[in-house]
Amino acid sequence: MKNIKQNIKTVLVLAGLIILSGCSTDDLELTLGQSKSVEGSINSVGNLYGLTKGAYEILSKAGYYGRAVIATNEVQSDNCFSNGNSGRFSTQAEFKYNNTTDFIWNNAYTLIANVNIIINTDVGTLSGDQNEGKHIQGQALILRALGHYDLLRTFGQQHAATSGNLGVPIVKQFKGEVFPARNTITEVKNAIYEDLEDAFAMMDKDFDTSKVLVSKFSAKALESRVALYFGDWERARDAAKE
Repeated sequence: MKNIKQNIKTVLVLAGLIILSGCSTDDLELTLGQSKSVEGSINSVGNLYGLTKGAYEILSKAGYYGRAVIATNEVQSDNCFSNGNSGRFSTQAEFKYNNTTDFIWNNAYTLIANVNIIINTDVGTLSGDQNEGKHIQGQALILRALGHYDLLRTFGQQHAATSGNLGVPIVKQFKGEVFPARNTITEVKNAIYEDLEDAFAMMDKDFDTSKVLVSKFSAKALESRVALYFGDWERARDAAKE
């Protein structure tokens, strides 16, 4: 019995020494098993497709089309009002934006940052169908235009009581200025149109096999919608005819 106890103690001591020798301060650094660096992580057209699906996940969040965009527009119209009982959307209803009303802002710019990775990738360096890769980049351009449009119609001064031409920052890089300056309404509108024109030109309708992803002609549909919003009537008509 004594020998068995000594053997158990020896094993425990050895195990403890192995654990201690295998530990270092590096083991205390927090890491994310699912995180990957942007640089060098995109090697195939399939990677681009995966990033695109991630962008759609952002759109479905409660802080975007899942609630915030719809509710914000409604409480700022004559359709409904917020009585404040739930503590939600009362500041939006009163047009009093503060640090608790940043849902659309944060999510829209997260969407834009993600699709910028796709847009700025050199498709020629990727494995897979190059034409499909360009089509995916066109989808990303549509989503970037959509993000800027949602931001502009929510935070732009185009309907401000006092005159002003401040829009929202135009962001075209994944990593850029932390606090970029606001562009004018006209600059943002033109950037939206440019993205939609480029998307339509580079996309191939033969790749439009999904009913849940934006298609080549989604670019024209959104262009017509944006043109209607800004009163660019001829542009709205011509885009709708496509």
